[in-house]
Amino acid sequence: MPIVRWLKIRCNDNSSVGRAANKLLLEAFGWQLVYFDGTFVSSFTARQHFANITCLKIEFNNAAEHLLPTINSRRLKYMYLLDIPARFSWKYFCGGQNDSDTIVFSSLTSLCLRFKDDCFEYHTDMMVDCIEIDAEDSAADNTPYRVEFPKLESLFVRDSIEDSILGCTYVFPTELESLNVFNSLETFGLLKQSGVKTVTRIVAEFYQITSDEENEFYEYTNWAYRTGNQSRDKYLSVHNCGFKFNWERMEWSGVTQLQITECNMQTFKAILFYSPRLEVLQVRILVLEGETDKPYAIGSEFVGNSSFSAISPSESLSRICVQEIHDIEKTLDHAMLLFQTMIQRFEHLEKIGVPRRLISSIAQYVERNKADYPHLEGIKVVDFINY
Repeated sequence: MPIVRWLKIRCNDNSSVGRAANKLLLEAFGWQLVYFDGTFVSSFTARQHFANITCLKIEFNNAAEHLLPTINSRRLKYMYLLDIPARFSWKYFCGGQNDSDTIVFSSLTSLCLRFKDDCFEYHTDMMVDCIEIDAEDSAADNTPYRVEFPKLESLFVRDSIEDSILGCTYVFPTELESLNVFNSLETFGLLKQSGVKTVTRIVAEFYQITSDEENEFYEYTNWAYRTGNQSRDKYLSVHNCGFKFNWERMEWSGVTQLQITECNMQTFKAILFYSPRLEVLQVRILVLEGETDKPYAIGSEFVGNSSFSAISPSESLSRICVQEIHDIEKTLDHAMLLFQTMIQRFEHLEKIGVPRRLISSIAQYVERNKADYPHLEGIKVVDFINY
């Protein structure tokens, strides 16, 4: 029998013939494999064992009799689980461990988890025969596993984590190299509760935060984006937020790149003043209503706040983009003053994106004031489309 270490299956044939062919391959070579990459595989059985696997990539077939074979978690170094269905459980990784309630990924350095809220979406050209899902495999597994990742460096999580997985206890290193989160606020909560102290690089995007999640949003983002470690990059993008931002609840002093859909002037100024490491700020809609009668200076009203007396406005800010100012015709003069103040105040600005209504006026202002403000020599004024 040949020795097979790598196996890659790209299967859109869910017929009995296709399953039989896959089953033969997996039963013959599964125990030898160190690398397996499978899409829509429906032929796993309870007897199959990936004893030596070091890299596992699976795009799940929720109609499979068994989602996965038994896997030796201690050998895995890289694991990518895509379109994880509700019936998923850590039970598949108990192979070779004495304590069946404790699962140790002792060699794993990179983990990617992509969840699905709905039923699996099949390709339209997939050939499907009736599959009888194993009753034991499909049953809900509420075992409160203890799952340990002692060497994990990189974590990627997309979409809401299933309750059965959140119900487990997790052990992570106190330091992670890279964290990517997409629409999964609970991932921040899980890491915070697990005692993670430092993440070198964070990229997080949230496209739907409800009003019910407001408290968790501030608690978890404050944990992730406050200053307190040697992080190089911390990117946060928030869209479709079900509540107005409250600058008094934000502790994002460590954020380096921030993108938000909408905020008022007070929040905008607070972000600039309380985020000393901020390099890039993008705001889709800035609301100036109620601000036009107030004296204007970035950060002036925050100086007396003792909680932030040691924090200076960002000296590393290189790019700002405001795509739209709400009801700009009524607040035109104030909007002009806003951009003029930022251009004067932030000496490291390289590019500023402004609404089209203002681009000509701002560009002329920059040109006229280069003699008084030498740092304006290299600044680019563009509309938001070319930002």
